[in-house]
Amino acid sequence: FTHLTYSQQPIRDVFQEKLGIPVFIDNDARMMTMGEFRFGKAKGKNNILCLNIGAGLGLGMIFDGKIYQGANGFAGEFGHMIIDPSGFKCGCGNFGDFESMASGTSVKSRSGLDAMAIHIQAQQRDKKALATIGETAKYLGIGLTNLINIFDPDTIIIGGGLSNIGNILLKPAIDYAKNHALSIPAKSVKIVRAKLGSKSGVVGAAALCV
Repeated sequence: FTHLTYSQQPIRDVFQEKLGIPVFIDNDARMMTMGEFRFGKAKGKNNILCLNIGAGLGLGMIFDGKIYQGANGFAGEFGHMIIDPSGFKCGCGNFGDFESMASGTSVKSRSGLDAMAIHIQAQQRDKKALATIGETAKYLGIGLTNLINIFDPDTIIIGGGLSNIGNILLKPAIDYAKNHALSIPAKSVKIVRAKLGSKSGVVGAAALCV
């Protein structure tokens, strides 16, 4: 593979040709969604959103039991929906999108701490850590509100590294969404943490091939 040039050829086709076996490619948020759909918290559900909050912020969607990819395969780039044009700059070049306000990268840029470290600091009642998590929870709650209002899902699953902070982040975010989204979908939707944890993406990728 050392001398391959990928710029003009779909990478799936390159690997499929060289390996001589079927190759499937998709992004981590969709594979997390597939894993939870087949084996996790979304098993038996048909209209699911899976929010992957890590270094970035991705979204996987299953409607009527099928993964939704969009016309060009870019559906689910929820992290780049702008909510505050005067907010932080994102790697995409825009200002104030969800990824720049509520991702692990955003938390680290504001606090200097990764998810595990800021969780420890918050447990020790560090004011800066608590303020950063509280601000992040509010923006996450706004995002969840928008998802509920737009898609009316039966289940929203939250996974990714930042979700490991746990209820100190997720409970206020979920409470915000339940209080601000349209009443009927807000009341019916279940918002839960991913069952499969860090394995959900790998499990989903395996499920894609069978």
